[in-house]
Amino acid sequence: AVFQMLVLCICGCLSFAWPSSAKRCFNQRQVDRRAARFIMSIHCFRTAVSDSIHLQRHWDRQSFPCFKLHTAPVSSVQYNNRSLSPWRYREDRIPSKIMVAECLYEGCIINKHEDMEYNSVPVLATFTVLQKTVCPGNPQHYLVTVDSVTFPVACTCVVPR
Repeated sequence: AVFQMLVLCICGCLSFAWPSSAKRCFNQRQVDRRAARFIMSIHCFRTAVSDSIHLQRHWDRQSFPCFKLHTAPVSSVQYNNRSLSPWRYREDRIPSKIMVAECLYEGCIINKHEDMEYNSVPVLATFTVLQKTVCPGNPQHYLVTVDSVTFPVACTCVVPR
């Protein structure tokens, strides 16, 4: 039931952000407008998902009809520092910010020491992104397509194979 709700939410976000006319070419202003709607819809979806895990809901009617984050105390939110398999995020992606996790250790932290009897491995997640390419025959316009990319978003501790 939860998975079906997430699928419906993703489809709703994409249909709102990217109408069915996506197969035609757009000028830069149109691309920017559609990209802004896409980013806002993805932000709202992620906020709603995060909210269902550990955050309070707040309806923000003045900016956009989605959920506004109210963070829990820092110690309970920063799982990357508290994990047995700690990780950090690289925030060097331009122009859009895509947080990619890097495992800090090969082993896992057990009793404050790295234990090589376990392995730290990345947790992968697939994200929907927009790809912009120049239209054939018109370098002033762009074809924008929806694509999926996979990135590591966290690390976890596993028993070696």
